[in-house]
Amino acid sequence: MDVRTFTKHRTPIIATTILLVVAILLIWAVFFRVSSVPTGADNSTLNVETLFKHPLTGILQNTEITQPLHVFAVMVENSADAWPLSGVDKAFLVIEAPAEAGIPRLITFFSEDQQVEKIGPVRSARPYFVEWANMFKALYAHVGGSDDALELISSNGTFDLNQF
Repeated sequence: MDVRTFTKHRTPIIATTILLVVAILLIWAVFFRVSSVPTGADNSTLNVETLFKHPLTGILQNTEITQPLHVFAVMVENSADAWPLSGVDKAFLVIEAPAEAGIPRLITFFSEDQQVEKIGPVRSARPYFVEWANMFKALYAHVGGSDDALELISSNGTFDLNQF
């Protein structure tokens, strides 16, 4: 068998195979498209809702937020004596780090579009928490703080809410 004869016999087989694959894909597409539409519904009655991601939490929501949101950072004590804590479960971000004597503190982050009734107990500032708050350009709520933290707040323009 020469090359021309081989090619002559192979071309119809390839063409038939391609047509068969295309036909199967079309049947599959039509079957699954039709079966995904509820019975008795047409395209005009289907309610397709657009969802948007919240820029801080990533949670899907109905409305798009186009302006940057203000962030609030609040220092919270996390020792057994301070429990139960208030509002921490509403934060979109919580970072825990040890303070003096290994007692953990939390910095909790909230968005301006949240409503939280009570947050606390609020504690004093530490430098590493100030730096985390500054990453979000957050208003930083605390009760006093270490000398280093208070110096950092005043020297770098941290927008803070200090009880004192």
